[in-house]
Amino acid sequence: MTKVRTIKLKAAKAIKMSFPDLRLLIGTFLISGFLIGCGEEQDVAAKEQVSVEMQEQCGEQEFLVIAEKVSAGDGQGHGPDIGSDEWQSVIEFKLGIRGQADVPARDDVQWCQFILKKL
Repeated sequence: MTKVRTIKLKAAKAIKMSFPDLRLLIGTFLISGFLIGCGEEQDVAAKEQVSVEMQEQCGEQEFLVIAEKVSAGDGQGHGPDIGSDEWQSVIEFKLGIRGQADVPARDDVQWCQFILKKL
C-alpha cells in the first residue's frame, strides 16, 4: 500500500510541477493562433484590394477583347471561364509568354495591359 501511495504522490507532484508549463504552452498556442488569424485577415483584405484594382484596370471589357483575339477554348465551346486564373494561363501559353520573367502576375493590375500590348 505504501508503494502505491508513493507512486500516486510522485505522479501528483509531477503533474503540479508541469501544470504551469502546460498553461504556458496553451497560452503560447492561443496567442500564436490569434496572430496567425490576424495575418490571414490582412492577407484577405490585401487580396480584396488587388481584386478591386484588377476589376478597375482589367475588367470584363478587357477580358473580352483578349478573348476575341486569343481563343482559350477547344473550338467546341469548352474551355476555362474568361478571366479565371486558368484562362489567363492559357492566354499566356498561346502567346508564348507563360513563365517569362517580364510577365506580370495574373492578379497584378498590369496583367491585362501587358497582354493587350502583346496582341
